[in-house]
Amino acid sequence: MSMLTIGMKIKKLRELRNYTQEYMAEKLSMSANGYGKIERDETDISYSRMQQISEILEVSVSEIINFDDKAIFGSKASHESSKRELQDYERTFYEQEINHLKQENSYLKEIIDIFKKKMG
Repeated sequence: MSMLTIGMKIKKLRELRNYTQEYMAEKLSMSANGYGKIERDETDISYSRMQQISEILEVSVSEIINFDDKAIFGSKASHESSKRELQDYERTFYEQEINHLKQENSYLKEIIDIFKKKMG
């Protein structure tokens, strides 16, 4: 049983909407090559990027993660494994987002310290 990767799921959902990679790239303000890397799973995708993609495709992030083309075109997947897969992906995406926000917070604190020194 082959599991679809996040990139493959995004690609299938994009194709179901008849959107081109170029259209997606333009909406995401990125190059078509950069977007292609997302669909080919050649780059890590942040939770915030997943949110942007989900908005363009008019589905939720969890619908992307849980997308199963077999459910649409025929056979049935195990509910427990897809539920576990969702939890693993969501945990990874939230951890990435938290780390990004921690970095941003640290950077902003540095800027505040610089202004305090200049003002003080």
